[in-house]
Amino acid sequence: MVEKHEVVDALVTFGHLLQDEKHLSEQLNGQASADRNDLHERSERITNKAKSLAAEILEVKERLAEAKARNMAAQALIQTPTTRSKRN
Repeated sequence: MVEKHEVVDALVTFGHLLQDEKHLSEQLNGQASADRNDLHERSERITNKAKSLAAEILEVKERLAEAKARNMAAQALIQTPTTRSKRN
């Protein structure tokens, strides 16, 4: 038959194991939280970069459209005298 001190020793050991498990669980939860925060911050930085790049792309597209319009207007001005000179 198991003696009382053996039962007490087993219960003490079991208590220590439970405390260790609780401590490790808290560490993992804390680490998971820190990892989530890190991922969230990285996600925000990437989102901000994407928004910035999208705005920059739109700005470049607008400048290209303006440059194209100026180029077409300049070509029209250049071609107009040539057309008139052919009519004369």
